[in-house]
Amino acid sequence: MPKPEKIAKDIVEEMIRFREYIPVIRAICNPGLKDRHFEDIRILIEKRIDKNEKLRTLITLKIEKYKDKLEEISETASKEFSNERTLKKMAEDWEPMEFTCKEYRGSFILEGEAIELITALLDDHIIKAQTMKGSPFAKVFLE
Repeated sequence: MPKPEKIAKDIVEEMIRFREYIPVIRAICNPGLKDRHFEDIRILIEKRIDKNEKLRTLITLKIEKYKDKLEEISETASKEFSNERTLKKMAEDWEPMEFTCKEYRGSFILEGEAIELITALLDDHIIKAQTMKGSPFAKVFLE
């Protein structure tokens, strides 16, 4: 059956050619990529691209030759994105907290388990913040 065999071989060849673009696609489609990362990519390939770029456009730009550097930029973006998500999570942890005070001997004190909750959450967030601050990927968040 020569015709089906030729079609199967053509498909296999196309898949093999496509396989070399997978790291590039993965790097470009990283949800952590921000405008500053796309600016780095633009400088690298000397052409402007965005997140919605079609595969055919990437192929015509011969962007696969920058695969290693693209993966490096993407990895940096992923680690920065992880820090960003941690910061957002830390802020969200405080939102539902509501502490009420009651009068006690002419002053006010926190009611119930508020002090323990504050202390535990604060300790946890201090450790997370110190860990992030020591990361080389936290520079963009230091402000």
